[in-house]
Amino acid sequence: MLAWHYTVGVNATAILRDGFLRGAIAAVPTGERPIVWFSMRQIWEPSATKEKMVAGEQSQMTMAEMIEEGHGLWRFGVPRTNLLAWKLLQRKAAMSHEWALALMRVAEKAGSNPRYWYGAVEPVAVNQCEVQYILARGDGWARLPVV
Repeated sequence: MLAWHYTVGVNATAILRDGFLRGAIAAVPTGERPIVWFSMRQIWEPSATKEKMVAGEQSQMTMAEMIEEGHGLWRFGVPRTNLLAWKLLQRKAAMSHEWALALMRVAEKAGSNPRYWYGAVEPVAVNQCEVQYILARGDGWARLPVV
């Protein structure tokens, strides 16, 4: 079973062009290493759900909205054994206990479960991933052909 890095098409385009999944640096506290996040969830990781502004307030997008406005859903899969489990990942990323608790609280509120979380503190090569996408509402995950 693969662990998946979930994103939307607008981000997948840059990932495919670069050839690497890289840790997000937005909101990463000073001294902490960015993490490339993966999940053992096999349909979608709730903490990867994008947000939008509705009537001046942040709101989570639906899957249909992410497909339409984000240009599809994308996921990059690697064997779980190639990744660090959540507790070890915290140490390798030099993540503070307080920050880890804050991430867990926000993610759990969105329906996520940290026991499914894995990651890497080094970039992950796309050519080492199985790449899948959903481009239209009602479709299932389709595998990107290897070229």
